[in-house]
Amino acid sequence: MRLGLELGGTNFKLGLITEEAIVERIQVLKSDEFFSAKNLLKSLEKKVDLFLGNRNVTRVGISAKGIVDVEKGMIIDDVGVKHSKVLNANLKIISLVPSFTELLVDLGLEDQIVARTNFCIYPKNKVRKIPKIGGTKDFNVDFINSLKPTHIIVNVDENPKDRVDELKGNKVVLHPKSFTDNISLFERLGYIFNVDKKADILKNSFSKFYKKKITAKPRKVLYLIWKNPWMTVSSDTYISSVLNYFGYKTVKTNSSLRYPKVDDITKFKNVDIIFLSSEPFGFNDRHVNELEKIFKHAGPKIRKIRGDIVSWYGSRALLTFDYFDKEFSDL
Repeated sequence: MRLGLELGGTNFKLGLITEEAIVERIQVLKSDEFFSAKNLLKSLEKKVDLFLGNRNVTRVGISAKGIVDVEKGMIIDDVGVKHSKVLNANLKIISLVPSFTELLVDLGLEDQIVARTNFCIYPKNKVRKIPKIGGTKDFNVDFINSLKPTHIIVNVDENPKDRVDELKGNKVVLHPKSFTDNISLFERLGYIFNVDKKADILKNSFSKFYKKKITAKPRKVLYLIWKNPWMTVSSDTYISSVLNYFGYKTVKTNSSLRYPKVDDITKFKNVDIIFLSSEPFGFNDRHVNELEKIFKHAGPKIRKIRGDIVSWYGSRALLTFDYFDKEFSDL
């Protein structure tokens, strides 16, 4: 039995949901009952105890973001679409995002993935046999539809909406924006595809590693993802959230775009570090030398960084902790 708590500004919802995703009981409470209470947590604890009675609960899901529909036992994706738990093995999943493909394999769904993009390359030994459907933006719509997928996993940044709209199937849109969003990512895919136990292992591993690092003064960084023109990332991206966790604060630009152009690289001579990402552009030592000459070896430190470690959600997020400790301990 699962307990679901949905915390809203108007109502708090309590729900009892069976492992088969059947809602056994719902209770709606007015939020102001708790806001007016002297001890919110104790007040909520009493309500939950009364609601449960003698029932044993093995799992608890708490949401303040609306990712759980307590009343219907469903998970809500990042565009508000509700998805129920799959209770049969007739899955045909297509992943349009490399990090999601890796996560699906790690959740034990390798045999249910019927197609992937050209950039879905991890885990190498397991994805080789999965057919390709093109890139993340120019995927073959007709081929995908011919496969008659039950679920298509997509992302707002990676996959163009107009092309996604042409696809037939249950589209699950996931758009992690912060480092901690990996937790809800594990929960959502684990729930939808009925692999909660494996998802819990990943979630618990991430939570165990996640300890806020404290730095006396956050280092200002420019994170470059492209050249000709130079392009960086805004502060509201997943990449910036990961960097911020490890003590690197991405500098602001004058653009409102999430991935803005950098018109004059020399304007960033006062940042502490310039990170050159291995993807999507693929910066190398030659580019490090080029920037060092531009700044005459007197400006920011120039360092290469693995883009997959910093920008991929899911399983690969677990690698970030050890990677930053080993690669950038000298910064």
